Amino acid sequence: MSIHLLSTINAGYEVPFRVTVQSLLNQLEADTPVSWHVFGTGLTATLREAIETQAAAHSMRFRWYDFSPDQLTELPVRGRFIPHVYARIIAPTHLPDNVDRFLYLDGDILFLDGISALWKTDLQDKVIAAAPDMAVPRASLPMGIARYRELGIAADAPYFNAGVYLVDRAAWERHDTSQRALDYIKRYGDSINLLDQDALNVALHGCWKPLNIRWNLISSLAGRRHYHPDGIDSAEYRRAVTDPGIIHFAGLLKPWIYPRTASLWTPQYLEILRQVFPLHRFSNTLKVRSYSFYDRWLRWLLYPVENYVWAKRKGF
Repeated sequence: MSIHLLSTINAGYEVPFRVTVQSLLNQLEADTPVSWHVFGTGLTATLREAIETQAAAHSMRFRWYDFSPDQLTELPVRGRFIPHVYARIIAPTHLPDNVDRFLYLDGDILFLDGISALWKTDLQDKVIAAAPDMAVPRASLPMGIARYRELGIAADAPYFNAGVYLVDRAAWERHDTSQRALDYIKRYGDSINLLDQDALNVALHGCWKPLNIRWNLISSLAGRRHYHPDGIDSAEYRRAVTDPGIIHFAGLLKPWIYPRTASLWTPQYLEILRQVFPLHRFSNTLKVRSYSFYDRWLRWLLYPVENYVWAKRKGF
């Protein structure tokens, strides 16, 4: 039986997505068939062919879907967010009928382990399995669900990160997850923090199973001295840092742009980046140097300020 993966990317994510693909190819168990469903905006035929060629020697096949954000112009966007962020909410309703389970993956992750064990996770009648968000582990935090009280959600309710999650397709449809999420966005758009992620957390409240944090370690936080686990099992977290499965390069400081950041896994990311793009050139602008300096030398001290600004701006 094929493992089904789902990603939603636009043309600006060519570099990181191809690194994600290669990192999985490097970890993939021999002869494990993988069908990767990619909902894309602006993905050229040349790019699609390059990705297919990259995986040609493996049992990995891609299915491409053109996604137009025009249908989502009424949904809120701000800062770095663009309408394409909502593709992950809609995409499951367009998958072929034979896809009864799929693993959603953001385009900025790094595999450091195979996915067979993750794929076989028992969902225990839940719609999805997802890891708690390391930055926002509870619904009531400043970047959590702003209207949690009005929605009847407990202050200490766990909040998941939507960069990696395993889905029971039939349960997703029975629960009407996509429509619930869209309805929430349309009703509360002005007070939503993390847009699509907020919507999925509300739509799936009480219907998700926690994954081990090793399957979605946030690179800018995990193993860094400015981060102190809150709402996440500390022993599980420590084991995850020493034996990670998936690293998620969420946030502003992407390693394909900022190669000198202090993430523990930037060197491994750059190694695979060079494997795929041996001629990749990094910018050396003042902005790049400044952000890298901040991450290496100042972030541990100024992280509370960064968090405050992040919450005030509802993201960056």
